[in-house]
Amino acid sequence: TTAAACWDGDVINYREYDGDYYTTLDDVPADAAHDTVGGARNPADTYGQSAYLAVPCGWELSPDPGSSFAANFIGRHTWSTYCLTMSDGNSWRTRTYDSSYSSRSCGTDELLADGAGRYRVGGWRRILIRRLAITTAAAC
Repeated sequence: TTAAACWDGDVINYREYDGDYYTTLDDVPADAAHDTVGGARNPADTYGQSAYLAVPCGWELSPDPGSSFAANFIGRHTWSTYCLTMSDGNSWRTRTYDSSYSSRSCGTDELLADGAGRYRVGGWRRILIRRLAITTAAAC
């Protein structure tokens, strides 16, 4: 099998959290008000990401780190949508959906793949991606 090609463009709207970097697959600013901004990669989709997109090179679909992460990071930003979807298909509410920074789920099985390494979601959601912090070993 052939590995899916990554998207070789610049990601500009990322946020740091706990040493790693996060953004949406379509690269929406974290504090964009609901239905006001489409992603840098798909400007027409202001409600959510409806187009299939490849993951940027060096990034990955964010694993679902659980409700604490949802409350402390996802739920503190609006992301111009209601929910963010993780690599396992679980979705968590954004501040747009619930201004109390809750850690409540807004569904499962929300991640769609086209078989060619591109992803999208249905409805008013976006996909969270992550770039791990690069660490280097100290020289001896």
